[in-house]
Amino acid sequence: MVLERLESFVENLVEGAFSVVLRGRIEPLEIARRLTREADERKIITLNRVYVPNVFTVGLHPADLAVVQPIAPELEAEFQRFVGEWAVDRDYTVTGPIRVTLAEDEKVGRCRIKVRSALDDIRASETAARMGLGFELQVDETIGCLWAEEGPDAGRAFTLQNRLMILGGGRDCDIRLDDPELPEACATVVPAGSSWRIEVLDGAPCLWVNEEPVREARLTDGDTIRFGGNVVRFHLSDVKSRVMTDAA
Repeated sequence: MVLERLESFVENLVEGAFSVVLRGRIEPLEIARRLTREADERKIITLNRVYVPNVFTVGLHPADLAVVQPIAPELEAEFQRFVGEWAVDRDYTVTGPIRVTLAEDEKVGRCRIKVRSALDDIRASETAARMGLGFELQVDETIGCLWAEEGPDAGRAFTLQNRLMILGGGRDCDIRLDDPELPEACATVVPAGSSWRIEVLDGAPCLWVNEEPVREARLTDGDTIRFGGNVVRFHLSDVKSRVMTDAA
């Protein structure tokens, strides 16, 4: 199920122009498989837990990295979500937030992948277990995604990172849309508990959520948002990566 969700995400992400440039070069699903294989091979088994790496670097040939660079943040965020869900499904433990970085590696051949991994220091958690200070600490990432269904950006996907993000047509926007009707910055999207909130910036025209004009709104999974010439759909998923588990 975890791999199927990633496959669906990647299929939507690389629709259109990117489907052409990615074909025959690198396969995002192969990167996902290599990440989990690397984690499994590097796991550390202790008395009470099975630790797997939480920091991954995916080395790509410079030419291959250049192809995916425009969608690298979305891919990295989705790989992090994928590895987090995979680890939780197997009751594995990580010692810190999962980080996946796509990086240039001149020693990697064209259409090749080299995955390196590392674990944050596990000594603190092991010491806590030995001292009977077992507790459970989880890192929750509320991850959202905007899928452009209609308009100038149709076919594109934008991953919402766990922070305030600015949406608009400006070069400095976190979510930059190729819509001539949009101002430089038109709205912000920000995590709000287990969901997200979208708010129109001063001076920008109102947007429409589920065909209702609003200046701000709390988003739920499946909501449609219309602004400028674009119609996008909001999708939400929660990822919980176990950082430390109760001592046995």
